[in-house]
Amino acid sequence: MIITKKSLPRRTFLRGLGAAVALPLLDSMTPAFAAPGRAAVARMAFLYTPNGVIMKDWTPAAEGAGFEFTKTLQPIEAFRGKLLVLSGLEQHNGESLGDGALTVDVARRVARLHGAELALTVREFDLLVFLMRHPSRAFRRGELLEAVWGWTFGDQSTVTVHVRRLREKIERDPAAPRRILTVWGVGYRYERANG
Repeated sequence: MIITKKSLPRRTFLRGLGAAVALPLLDSMTPAFAAPGRAAVARMAFLYTPNGVIMKDWTPAAEGAGFEFTKTLQPIEAFRGKLLVLSGLEQHNGESLGDGALTVDVARRVARLHGAELALTVREFDLLVFLMRHPSRAFRRGELLEAVWGWTFGDQSTVTVHVRRLREKIERDPAAPRRILTVWGVGYRYERANG
């Protein structure tokens, strides 16, 4: 069967399929005998990777134009010149953070120490998560104020007070902290506990 000078709109096609997803342009959507030579339509594809995927098998082995395809990606190697791989776009809100007896479930906004739930304020929780995601890195009070509170200016003693309160809740001895350390002349640094 040849369809002449008629096209099937995407919406009609999708309704007929009973689907509610966007599909790429299909042959049935362009008129037969349409004028050839139209420029190819640029397309973008996103690959969703569910929990449990071994990401090293889905990530190119090197950076730049000379990256190597892993065994899983070998079938698309012919399209190397048309590929742009973006990484580092992960959403971390669903993950759990752990440090010995201290565990943080980011999605549920629950922190536990030795299995007991900690009573943290919103800012204390956000500060703990931020520091745990960036271990061994020193942050100035102003950087923490901007990253956790979203303020570009303000009283930096707010950070000092929240760090003190957080230490009282997660440290064995808040006067001699082992996790949230003071970096003199700079600010604070999170160090993982040894057990």
